[in-house]
Amino acid sequence: QEFSDLEISNLNELIAFRNAVNAGNTFKNQTVTVTADINMESVENWTPIGTSANPFKGTFDGGDNTISDLNVVGENNVGLFGYATEANIKNVKIVNANVKGTDCVAALIGQGYASTYIDNCHVSGSIQVEGQTNVGGIVGKYYARVTNSSVIGDGVATSYVKGTYKAEDFEGDNIGGIMGHAGENNTHSGNTVKNITISGTRKVGGLIGTTDRATDIDACLVDNVVIGCTAEENYANDKASTTTLGGLVGNYYGES
Repeated sequence: QEFSDLEISNLNELIAFRNAVNAGNTFKNQTVTVTADINMESVENWTPIGTSANPFKGTFDGGDNTISDLNVVGENNVGLFGYATEANIKNVKIVNANVKGTDCVAALIGQGYASTYIDNCHVSGSIQVEGQTNVGGIVGKYYARVTNSSVIGDGVATSYVKGTYKAEDFEGDNIGGIMGHAGENNTHSGNTVKNITISGTRKVGGLIGTTDRATDIDACLVDNVVIGCTAEENYANDKASTTTLGGLVGNYYGES
């Protein structure tokens, strides 16, 4: 049995963990394990775990338990987690997610920098994720591998990951079913996106919006997904060379 430095069995304990991280406890070299299902319906607007100033740096193990009815409205680094670095996140199941922000927006984690992996994490049910740039079903912007994970909505008419135009540089780009923006030198494998609409002005992909250099994609599936471009005509003409969409990846700098 894997030793856990902290166990979370209910919403109050999850809130206490969040507060500790946001106050500066990074949990580096520690494992945090969820031991029971947690319903978040009573939280009108969840404050994400971790900020750019106080990131999460440990291992978070969801224990294959369900975290349901997540509601988050914020600006940058928005999700169940806001910001993590040198971190691992695994075995998390999120059912029903309504998440809205500006930059780095997703159900699981807004942004992860210099992290190790996300593995066996799943978002399902009613999925409504919306932002202006770096928007994904699981992660907005992430410099680490994502494996064996899925985003499965309740239908293309109701579930979505959406990028909307706000202003130059916040224009609805880097939008993906799993990740909005994937950092370089990683392999993403065994991921699935189903039954959802992915849309934005440019750099929109069923799996990943934009990948950086030396990114590999292996054994991934996109099924019953609508990929849409919401750019107005003048914008599309002005940005014609970068208004890219793809079934798997919108904008690709790597080797398949």
